[in-house]
Amino acid sequence: MNETTQTYGLGTNVPLAAEQQINKFGKFKDADVLYAAYKNLESEFTRRNQELKTVREEAEQLQSQIETLQSRLAGILQDEEFIDQCVQNEEIYSRAVLAFLNSKANTPAVPVLNSEIGQAAATALGKPKTLEEAKKLAELIL
Repeated sequence: MNETTQTYGLGTNVPLAAEQQINKFGKFKDADVLYAAYKNLESEFTRRNQELKTVREEAEQLQSQIETLQSRLAGILQDEEFIDQCVQNEEIYSRAVLAFLNSKANTPAVPVLNSEIGQAAATALGKPKTLEEAKKLAELIL
């Protein structure tokens, strides 16, 4: 069978038009060009795999460094001497107090017993046991 015929079914050779002939090597002219392209592709694939391996190793090293730093930071934040130094630093102390006050700004205020005076009880007033104690308690509140 030559390149211009195609075998179908029972061994019948049918000639093919020139534009219908299928190139055995795809878009490549011949086997030598295909082989050269394959070798180039293989070397590029190897190079990229090596680069990927290097990037993965670097990522693992960075992750290890991050974990080490997190562990050290956790230890520092639990060190009483470090905390004392932070409290003695005026800027850090001011920022901490301000952050605390801001976090408490939205909490409800202590209910006022007498809205005219605007004072709240510092401690709970006990229940009066006698009528005289009840009178004194009422005078304090009002």
